Amino acid sequence: MRVVVKHVRRGTYVLYVRPGTKISELLLSLRINPLEVVTLIDGIVVPKEKAINKETEIVVQPITRGA
Repeated sequence: MRVVVKHVRRGTYVLYVRPGTKISELLLSLRINPLEVVTLIDGIVVPKEKAINKETEIVVQPITRGA
């Protein structure tokens, strides 16, 4: 199944994964720490433990830190 991952800073990735793959597993395969980003599907924040069961586009937004 085709999944597009758009990372705000790193660019766009096209991956092919099995149905049921968790977003966190997908992020780790791209060497992205799931604890340092927010994930969105259709503009809605989704948990990283959500399983992907259809072709989709995931936006990955790094969490910014302030002093």
